[in-house]
Amino acid sequence: MLEHLPLVHHTAHPATLTATSTFLCFYGLGCASWLLVTSIFAELSYMKNHVPENYSIYAILDLAIESGNAFPAIMVLFFPVFLAEYRAVLLLCVLVLAGAASAGIAFGWELQIGGSSVLLIFCAYLAGVAGSMSMITMFPFAASSSHNQLALSSLSAGVGSCGLISNLLALIQNLQNSDDTPRFQPIIYFLCITILLLLGLYSFLDMNLFSLKSIFRKLPVEHSETKSSLDRFTRITTRYPIPMFSIFLSCTTEFGVPALLPFLAVCGNSSETFWITMAYLTGSVFGRLATAFLNFTVSHTTLIVLVGTQTILAIYAACVARWQGFHTQSVVPVGVSIAVIGTFSFLHGVVVTEVFQTVRNDFPAVTWAGLFNQGGALVGAVIAFVLVSVKFYRHEASCDD
Repeated sequence: MLEHLPLVHHTAHPATLTATSTFLCFYGLGCASWLLVTSIFAELSYMKNHVPENYSIYAILDLAIESGNAFPAIMVLFFPVFLAEYRAVLLLCVLVLAGAASAGIAFGWELQIGGSSVLLIFCAYLAGVAGSMSMITMFPFAASSSHNQLALSSLSAGVGSCGLISNLLALIQNLQNSDDTPRFQPIIYFLCITILLLLGLYSFLDMNLFSLKSIFRKLPVEHSETKSSLDRFTRITTRYPIPMFSIFLSCTTEFGVPALLPFLAVCGNSSETFWITMAYLTGSVFGRLATAFLNFTVSHTTLIVLVGTQTILAIYAACVARWQGFHTQSVVPVGVSIAVIGTFSFLHGVVVTEVFQTVRNDFPAVTWAGLFNQGGALVGAVIAFVLVSVKFYRHEASCDD
């Protein structure tokens, strides 16, 4: 017999939180989740030419960002009761941390110590901590809304929009051109991102009526959260095997791809890299918005097909990136690479949103889905980092001529 559903702990002022305000507030909150991370990758098409790591900076920052996954793992496995009781407090800390890290990059991305971009890498790590922690705090927070289905879809759409927002700003910056002359420097770019992150913080505070008492109050805890980590893991994987496997594999491929993006372009061409990165960062938002506005659900079989297709596209992109590295002319039209990466990211958006919708009435499962999400992301980042570090992916030497 299935365990009873957890109590629904509504967010503050549910009576005044209409469907429209639910969408706007949770969409704004979602935009603050990975905005700094997507902004870092969007800006790398310019910054890679001005840091000592050059092309390797993609893999280094990808690993630094995904290393932040240790925090949500520790919280879910060893401090589930504290996480459940003070989720709103942790979410507030996440939003503040993201804003601080963005300001740090704005003012210190060029700082080098011992020939390494130390501050950029450290702030990328903090961005990873904030982003990964947002997955185990924001989605359960949305699940507690009186409009939890709309809240989860809106939040997921906001998460997917991070790439769209960061790349639109990069487009205004003129990074799509390969002449390495942006309209404004990264300091202005990341200060704009900091302001947008503060808007996400505003959305969160608005949902809590700007009351610290509301944020710091202790929430009731589901009985299953007091059990051992192994018991909780067994319960989740037994009850939701396909959704958890799907979100893990989807994130493994989705977050392994960033390190390969510059190798899909001829000699790492900045313009081509920008458009490929834009397809990667914006593709998922359409998948997430589709589930939000079309309000459809998929079966477990369809979920497996979607993840399988996404994996095939990831393998294709990995092969093209390897092949392109040995040529100084395009082996696959850049338009094809953009279409493949965009479709790949779109499927990821659908899969992630559908998994969270599947478990939305089970608070512990929503938290574990966030952990499986980040676990897959870490695995993908580590695999890509190793492949790039051993020069499995590289550009032909003549590219440097």
